[in-house]
Amino acid sequence: MRENMKWIMVIVVVALACGAALFFNPVISAEEMMTVDPDDLFMDYTDNEDSFVLFPGTMEMQEGNSPHGAVVTILVNDVALASIEAENDVFDYGSHIVKKNYTPDGELAAYTDMIKIEGYDPMRGDWYWVKYDADGTVSTAEDGTILAGETFKVMAEEKESGCIACHSAVSDTDWVFSPF
Repeated sequence: MRENMKWIMVIVVVALACGAALFFNPVISAEEMMTVDPDDLFMDYTDNEDSFVLFPGTMEMQEGNSPHGAVVTILVNDVALASIEAENDVFDYGSHIVKKNYTPDGELAAYTDMIKIEGYDPMRGDWYWVKYDADGTVSTAEDGTILAGETFKVMAEEKESGCIACHSAVSDTDWVFSPF
């Protein structure tokens, strides 16, 4: 009988501990986890701009191509750089690639970013795509649609356009044109 009481007490303590853990650390739904604020991502770049380096094998102000601009500079954060240097098959989560897009005369026109977020979009390498105007505001299409995240998924599926549609040609190199 005493042995049974010990086990009942253990079960009660474990149940109370689990309940407390859920109360103080509520479960976040997958939808809430996948909510990404593109403004926060731009701040991640601007707040840490000095830590971003050139994508290996690229140059500052190198010739670009459509839709990114006549001239581009491609930068990566330390996580992306470590993935490249380790010769991983895919980029590690937290990788952030920033392409600064310039006009032919060298004026900054836009930023196009790829950020790898675990669980964000497994069908597309978990990359979050966003385009910013030169002032850092999220770009919009002519119809007013913001050019970030879910919009690019829809564009790829319905219109066969946008970042994802183009980058799908290099899905075997983790959706990145520059092989690493």
